[in-house]
Amino acid sequence: MVPAVLERSAEDHPVATFFAVAFGYSWGVAGLLYALTRGDVFYLFAVPFAWGPLVGGAVTLRLRGESVRKWVGQVRNWRVGVRWYLLGVALVMVGDDAGAIAAFLLGSDVTVALGGWQLYSALFNFLVTLLVAGALEEFGWRGFAQARLQRRYDAALVSVGVGLVWVAWHVPLMVMSLGSFADPINYTVLMAAKSVLLGWLYNKTGGALPVVMVTHAAGNMPGFLTVTGETPPLLATSPLSASALFTLAVAVVIVWYAGSETLTRSGSLPDRLGSR
Repeated sequence: MVPAVLERSAEDHPVATFFAVAFGYSWGVAGLLYALTRGDVFYLFAVPFAWGPLVGGAVTLRLRGESVRKWVGQVRNWRVGVRWYLLGVALVMVGDDAGAIAAFLLGSDVTVALGGWQLYSALFNFLVTLLVAGALEEFGWRGFAQARLQRRYDAALVSVGVGLVWVAWHVPLMVMSLGSFADPINYTVLMAAKSVLLGWLYNKTGGALPVVMVTHAAGNMPGFLTVTGETPPLLATSPLSASALFTLAVAVVIVWYAGSETLTRSGSLPDRLGSR
């Protein structure tokens, strides 16, 4: 039997309830993994951590008596044109390799790692993230939180806010060194900017969650470029990484071009699937 306080919370504050359940589930998984392994966790064992936003959205909708099936059905909205998939993947992949690209332009030696295990590793990371791990977060971050909050608030600010929550949600993985996390300030800027990119893709495609999920998964692939020469001083002394700066520039261009209110030039927003 569900406590009445949870039902009231979901009814009156659905997004706050979603965040509470998502954090509670994911951080609980992280705590259990740490207790069982003392922090020595093989990264695939942490896959259930990524299900928190999906669980949070489903639980909140169920408490509100809304349709979980319709909400999950966002994944069927995939026929929006291949250009959106290609654009999302291209932007995050360039962002991942922005440091190496900048080093090359500044005269350093760079090699391309596209053969053998590097390619297989990238494909494996992409598929795991897309099918069972991080991409499933997008049901919650974009498909629940952003879809609801941007009905009341500026979409660009909502995207940044969701990005900051996204950073905080990752803290247990940072503590256990599960994943490639930069220093806190750099990582926060990167994720907030990436959240604007993902929010724009979600809104611009009319809520095509698969576009966002594929873009998210592509961002989890390792870069294909490696700096083999000396890192240029300009990059070595920069307070932000080239990846963070590139993604921040993309976010600024998006807001300038599409407008901050809805992140779409048309002024339209996707439907909140699953809501009454």
